[in-house]
Amino acid sequence: MFKKILMLSLLLCFVLLIFNVETAFSKAGGGKSFGSTGTHSYSGGSKYVNPNLNTPKSTVPTNPNYNQKSSSQNQPSFLRNFFGGLAGALAGMALFSILGSLFGFSGPNSSIAGFFLILIILILVIYLINFFMKRRTSQNNLYGYDKDVADSKLVQVVDLGSVQAKMDVDNGLSEIEKLFPSFSEEDVRHKLKNIFLEVQRAWSEKDVETLKNFTSDEVFLNFQKQIEELNKRDVTNVIKNISVKRMELVDAWAEDKTIYLTYKIEATMMDYDIDRDGNIVRGKDELVDFHELWSFVSEDSINWKLTAINQI
Repeated sequence: MFKKILMLSLLLCFVLLIFNVETAFSKAGGGKSFGSTGTHSYSGGSKYVNPNLNTPKSTVPTNPNYNQKSSSQNQPSFLRNFFGGLAGALAGMALFSILGSLFGFSGPNSSIAGFFLILIILILVIYLINFFMKRRTSQNNLYGYDKDVADSKLVQVVDLGSVQAKMDVDNGLSEIEKLFPSFSEEDVRHKLKNIFLEVQRAWSEKDVETLKNFTSDEVFLNFQKQIEELNKRDVTNVIKNISVKRMELVDAWAEDKTIYLTYKIEATMMDYDIDRDGNIVRGKDELVDFHELWSFVSEDSINWKLTAINQI
């Protein structure tokens, strides 16, 4: 009887293992999104411009009419609880028996098998819901993004690569050139490409000093924490043979005298993990495609630092 249940349990463990693959570290930043970009944020191929992005979330006000009396009036009686529980138990036994029969069990074993089958399915459903909710929350909350705020009229939502986004880039570059007349996007692009390559090299070599020189405090702390996790596992993420195919400027703007540039970087690289003995424990020694949003910040248009990485 329990062979089929055992098979389903093993299947459940296999599914959970597949969804946990996301925790593997890869390339600089571990394939995660983090950092801050002022009043701009990115999620799902769109940018969100919110003047109040960093303001704290308001709390939900309590209902002044709520009191203990009204709460107690809504409490069900003992008999209602008793008969409701009894009906639920009988319905559950019937459901267990039917489900167990569908899987080839009979007699008393069908109810037991049905119970375990429902338990396994329930665990799987809860896990998948929790997994996707966490993933959605992590994307929506990048840099303080809040869906309720994004739905308000204060927030401008623009699809990256759209006509409006390109117009915003042109306007942003004009604004930056007014602040810094010597600014040249072409020259800066070349400089930022070198920063991208240096960050990838430093990440692979766990060179925290170089990472600190080329990143904002927030990004550096994330890098440092992820490298510590790699060290605990005695693992090194190897990044080599990097070739940048394209760097597309998708956002440019200024806040006071601080300027931001966000590029969509498309590249190829070898990306795999090795243990202390040099054995490959994740990935393969072959080229893989890479594309992320990298945001850079400067206060003088000369010295630049990586301030955010966003997954596309």
